[in-house]
Amino acid sequence: IHQKDLFPLSNLELFPQAPLLERRHFRMIGKNAAKYAKGETPNPVPQMNDQMARPKYQAVAALLHIKETEHVVKNAAPVGMKVSFK
Repeated sequence: IHQKDLFPLSNLELFPQAPLLERRHFRMIGKNAAKYAKGETPNPVPQMNDQMARPKYQAVAALLHIKETEHVVKNAAPVGMKVSFK
């Protein structure tokens, strides 16, 4: 979810906010992404505010990021994956 010519947000940036988002927020974010893609002006997405939610989950997100990046093999070929949900 990003504007033209800007770097997309990473999961690390989005994860700390996830506990405060409801299904309707994700729907609005998706609509805004579509508006960005069409060059339209999106509407602000209202957010709940919990001052401690972001700091609490930012630490978890940072630790997960560190653990994940320890397993990165530089210059390795891409690995194909097939995901199925039951």
